[in-house]
Amino acid sequence: MKMKKTNSILKFCILIALLTSADFAYSQLSNARESALRIFYDCDMCDEEFIKKELTYVNYVRDSKEAQVHILVTSESTGNGGDKYSFFFIGQMEFKGQNDTLTVCSNADATSDEIRKKQLQTMKIGLMRYVAKTPIASNISIAYP
Repeated sequence: MKMKKTNSILKFCILIALLTSADFAYSQLSNARESALRIFYDCDMCDEEFIKKELTYVNYVRDSKEAQVHILVTSESTGNGGDKYSFFFIGQMEFKGQNDTLTVCSNADATSDEIRKKQLQTMKIGLMRYVAKTPIASNISIAYP
């Protein structure tokens, strides 16, 4: 009988420890998410669903006035039949005046997957100067293959 009681107490303690650690991890994730950079993504020709799925260390806002960075993307045809995409990073709030423009070109025979991956890479590079000044910067890893 004493063994059953000890096992029950042990199981209860393990359950409490698991619940506490899960709550702590969720709390840390929630705090990190709240401190993430707020962006307004303004691109009619981009695969917004893909970008949001792949670029998870920012918060997307629906009102450009709530964003710390407004990203405006435009496109124009190039002479080789491809497209040139210009990414305008417009700093707002504490980033006011910190603006940048990056461009990426696609070939005429580029697949939509190749284009959206280039667009994603351009966004990641352009956002680093802003992300570097947020609490989540310590969680960012940069690699050069």
